[in-house]
Amino acid sequence: MISPSWRLCCNFTGVMIKNLLTFCLWVGFVACSLQAQELTIDVPDDMVLVKGGNAQIGNDQGFDNEKPAFEQYISPFLLDKTCVKVREFRLFVQIIGYKTDAEREGYSFLYDENAQEWVKKAGCNWQFPNGPDQPKAQDDDFVVHVSWEDAKAYANFIKKRLPTEFEWEFAASQAQSLGLALMDGSLWQWCENWYENYAGDRYYKKNIQEYKVMRGGFFMDSPALAFRPSLRSSGRTFQTFFHTGFRCARSVKF
Repeated sequence: MISPSWRLCCNFTGVMIKNLLTFCLWVGFVACSLQAQELTIDVPDDMVLVKGGNAQIGNDQGFDNEKPAFEQYISPFLLDKTCVKVREFRLFVQIIGYKTDAEREGYSFLYDENAQEWVKKAGCNWQFPNGPDQPKAQDDDFVVHVSWEDAKAYANFIKKRLPTEFEWEFAASQAQSLGLALMDGSLWQWCENWYENYAGDRYYKKNIQEYKVMRGGFFMDSPALAFRPSLRSSGRTFQTFFHTGFRCARSVKF
């Protein structure tokens, strides 16, 4: 004869097994659903899908503002294969009559190789990247001399956004396999977020909320350092430079 306590134990075990099986089936269903949703994401021809995952951000061997390295989960997102070109930016300007910060201010910054310093040059803007006395930008050139505000206005107009700096670094670390261009020191690129110190950063002493993040690097700054995905810089939202452009991103909605 089975004792009441043994029968109770068996019933409890049966319930636990049933619940466990139900949970496993639910997990499997969710996983399959997510996989199916991923397969139905509409990826435009000019963008790539960056699948989410845990990313190592920063570099313990880098500058103070790259330290320490840490792990960060990145949600899936879409990213432009390359930076915005002059022809694309011109269309935006023509449609809404937009004027960039450099055009309104009447100058932008160029790097003087002889003086080894950045200089302010009148008439420098996205149409005349080397100044009004030099050839006009070509359609397939990457647009430069654009501020964060300019980049943001363009992204909003085409229903995209700027990438966060963590998204940018995560994508840059797998640029070759994703088919991304200009992630290797060709241009500094504006990111969405405000610059914030990492734990090891001693550079900024005052209010860093005046600065937006730039990622990418530029080979003329320092060829030895320009090819590191974790390299960080920043600029005020209105500042414009010869070596600064941008690319756009888009959030993935399942």
